[in-house]
Amino acid sequence: MKEIQVIKEDSRKKITLVRDEQTSRTYIQRRIYEDKREVYNTLQKISHPNIPKIINVEFDCDTVVTEEYVNGTPLSQLVDSNTRFTKKQIRSIAYQLISAISELHKLNIIHRDIKPDNIIINDSGHIWLIDYDIARIYRDEMRKDTESMGTFGYAPIEQYGVLPTDYKTDIYAFGKTLLQLLERSNIKGYLYRIAQKCTRLDPSQRYLNAKKLRNAIRFRALRNPLPYAAVLVLIGAGCIGAWKYNSAVEYDFIGFEDYPKYIEYSAHENFSDCVIFSTDMPWEHLLFLDDVNMNGRIKLGEKDTLVKADITLDDGELTVELNDRRGNSFEHTFKFENQYRYTKRYTDDLRKNADIVRSDLDSDNVPELLIGLNEAAVRSSDTFFFCGSNYAVAWVVKYDEESGFTLCDGDMFAKRGDFYLTDNAHEISVYWEFPGDPFGYVLEGNKIVSY
Repeated sequence: MKEIQVIKEDSRKKITLVRDEQTSRTYIQRRIYEDKREVYNTLQKISHPNIPKIINVEFDCDTVVTEEYVNGTPLSQLVDSNTRFTKKQIRSIAYQLISAISELHKLNIIHRDIKPDNIIINDSGHIWLIDYDIARIYRDEMRKDTESMGTFGYAPIEQYGVLPTDYKTDIYAFGKTLLQLLERSNIKGYLYRIAQKCTRLDPSQRYLNAKKLRNAIRFRALRNPLPYAAVLVLIGAGCIGAWKYNSAVEYDFIGFEDYPKYIEYSAHENFSDCVIFSTDMPWEHLLFLDDVNMNGRIKLGEKDTLVKADITLDDGELTVELNDRRGNSFEHTFKFENQYRYTKRYTDDLRKNADIVRSDLDSDNVPELLIGLNEAAVRSSDTFFFCGSNYAVAWVVKYDEESGFTLCDGDMFAKRGDFYLTDNAHEISVYWEFPGDPFGYVLEGNKIVSY
């Protein structure tokens, strides 16, 4: 590595811009004058669009970290120059930031220095959370931090040794950052109230965790449940393609969230490529292209009973909770665990999508609930939209007003594409490649059978 420029140097660390002479690629190199291997080795396991990738971690007397160089401007520079952000821009920054924080907390990392200086933003609005030099691994048995660190104005009271720091420490700093953007832009409303709750002095009065905070940002209008109840009722109301209702305001059929790399789906004619259960005819879909939580009702059973539904897509895992008025209930988390043989065609821009439809698979004139997940590459620009699938996996849930809910035995697998629903034949077709691959699936009793 050849040193190009010293970015920052103090008594704790030296940060330089370096170039790999063999590949001509540019990286950030951190020399931290203490042992930070545990944090950075854990960070190296993360692959997240809002967290710079850690390339290498070494230790002699110091911790030397080589990380991805991200090209953009510190958010603090825009704040200091009195840049005014729109509510949509602030909401996008807030969601990306809490998405990064959620990823860190999954691996028990507390950042402890979240502030505009440590947020890089590019011209398209994409952000990265940087600088993990005072981050630590959270452990329940730790009473309090051994040293007071953080930035005045962004660090909560517990970070000064008064109380033990935990995940709510980052939630406080997130709230302070959000408040600064909102106040500089003279914006109040629900985002301001969310930020105020994040920055309460008593940690117990803040959001419980990053997931709760993320849902508050996404679904601030859930205080009025009626519009959301209408969302899921529509799944049984008629044959309408989900892609006709791609709106972050209406939330009809679809769970959707603004995200810089995946915005404006509805502007593209081939948005319907995202559905996991495809057909030549319009179909009823609940299609999720991003992590989401939705509440409402679905018509199921012979009598079109309105069943309460709570559906969450979180990092590729789909949790479905159903309850009817008779006391029948169902809760299951669907995730891809099967070791099917398939060709992985895409490796970049990958994400897990979910799709839920009603379809009669056993010819009894009562629709079952088909639940699908896929791994797909989703790319979009002003001129095109592309969704290419590596695989899709699906399950079937049956409902009867008397006996309740049944998760049928087995699952269905589709390689290199989606499931094709044959409306009249009560079966599902799939792409096949090798001898012995299934052509499709049918439902026999409570068991999924390939043919």
